[in-house]
Amino acid sequence: MKRLQQPDIRSIKEIAMSKAMICLLIAVLGSPVAFAQNIAGRPFIAVRGHAEVRVVPDVFPVAVTFSDTQMDGGKAQATVEQLVATVIAKAKARGLEDADLSIGNLLVTADSEYDDESEKSKFTGTKYQRRLEFRFRKLVDLKSFLAELPARKEVQAQTLEFRLAEPGDIRRRLLAAAIEDSRKTGDVFAQGMGGTLGNVQTISDKPLQLSTGSYINPIDVSSVESTTILTAEQIANIPVARNITSAALLAPGSVRGSSTEIAISEGVVRVVADVYVIYLLND
Repeated sequence: MKRLQQPDIRSIKEIAMSKAMICLLIAVLGSPVAFAQNIAGRPFIAVRGHAEVRVVPDVFPVAVTFSDTQMDGGKAQATVEQLVATVIAKAKARGLEDADLSIGNLLVTADSEYDDESEKSKFTGTKYQRRLEFRFRKLVDLKSFLAELPARKEVQAQTLEFRLAEPGDIRRRLLAAAIEDSRKTGDVFAQGMGGTLGNVQTISDKPLQLSTGSYINPIDVSSVESTTILTAEQIANIPVARNITSAALLAPGSVRGSSTEIAISEGVVRVVADVYVIYLLND
């Protein structure tokens, strides 16, 4: 009769310990806020601090594109340059500084269209195009500028994302608030472990890569919530066809110059700050 081989007790213990370590690792990786571990024998707590604020923007940019296509390229260029000079003069009359004006390069292309009868592309003229960006510091100036734009097919305007002129100062204040938030969170974890929060071992505004896991990259953006509101009276005065698509052409992101009052709200800019701190844990 063949003897049954006795199980290796040591192997069973090693397997059990490996499973326990896997469970612990999963538990640590699943915690997006904080966790405790040892650094060279010293227990520590890694914490993410968070702070955010919503503020009214103070930079209101708009991009204006000038383009004209004619068989006589010289006439197309003259039309574009004349319109550019006129619009720049209107912007400077509103107090726009040179630093808040960006003038793009002149783009010259040969336009053509496909002729079904000849089954060939047919030259339709030379297209001249420029794109300028104007950055106003008051929303009322942006509105007045849009209302004064020449109501011509050669001129198209598009409002850009409203933003802050000096976001650095706000972000630095938020970092201080985020550090305070991390300490409060660390205190809660330390009390739960029966200890107290000690000195800072490491601090960073980037996720910390640790041997037992890592943090998910934070979302840190400045975005704008801005809306255009058209009343029934304003829609009735808009010089476009009475349909949703044509009315939408006057919304932020695709604004056509006209004498109609354009209602644009300032909205708010959301600024976020995250810090990652390792606190030593006192017994």
